[in-house]
Amino acid sequence: MLFNDFNYRDKNLSDYDCMICSFDKSSGTVISIGANLNFTMFKQRSNNKFMIANANYNEPLSATFQICKNPCLISADKIFTLDDVREITDWLQTERYFKFQPYNEEYDDIIYNGTFTTISLVQHGTNIIGLEVTFVSETPWAHGQSKTIQCSLDSQNEYIFYLDSDKYGSLYPASMEITVKEDGDLNIFNRLETNHITKIKNCSANEVINIDFDSFTITSNHADHDIANDFNYIYLHLNKTYESAKNVLTANMQCLVKIKYFPIRKVGVS
Repeated sequence: MLFNDFNYRDKNLSDYDCMICSFDKSSGTVISIGANLNFTMFKQRSNNKFMIANANYNEPLSATFQICKNPCLISADKIFTLDDVREITDWLQTERYFKFQPYNEEYDDIIYNGTFTTISLVQHGTNIIGLEVTFVSETPWAHGQSKTIQCSLDSQNEYIFYLDSDKYGSLYPASMEITVKEDGDLNIFNRLETNHITKIKNCSANEVINIDFDSFTITSNHADHDIANDFNYIYLHLNKTYESAKNVLTANMQCLVKIKYFPIRKVGVS
């Protein structure tokens, strides 16, 4: 993906009269499709085939690119002062993850969360003509804009949806809100994983239960419900297989469910 501008911490690179460049190539840069997928393999004696025993990502996605002053701006100085460097470094180099979004019309649903780990000077003689920066994401891939699933469930009504994700396997949502409509012990599960049931005992009518999948915490608006002890700590998965992205949510009692998730994006770049 080629781009010349990006947004980070609610500011644009162009706000600093700068753009993405390459001092030894044409303008623009390339971001990887994702981090390397590592395989553990074993060899079959019978046919010499190498079979996959395990696959995982051992490192997050990262990208290194260069920044220069925008030569199309007549008023812009083409040389960086030390104050320019300090200002940009203060903006980019943080100890927390923030949203990073390259500006490209075809990739407006591609977002990374991360920080800039390295910022180096590009010099010509005694002049600073640019910066070389390295961005490291918190995950091995990008994600899209948040999506929300809302449905009404009970013992007679299921809800079918298709997971929008570029990765096969299980995906945790970002958050889940359950409004219980009757008293009882609540069971919710995805029919793709019938042995993976979220159970919450002693629920009350009109109780609102929230699950945060970042911190893996559960809360209730009923202060007298000891929900920490009544929860089995099995968290709902959203799933996509090679055969289908179909998910079927079901519950044993009447409830309203609101699920927020960020779809995984593995986008080809050129």
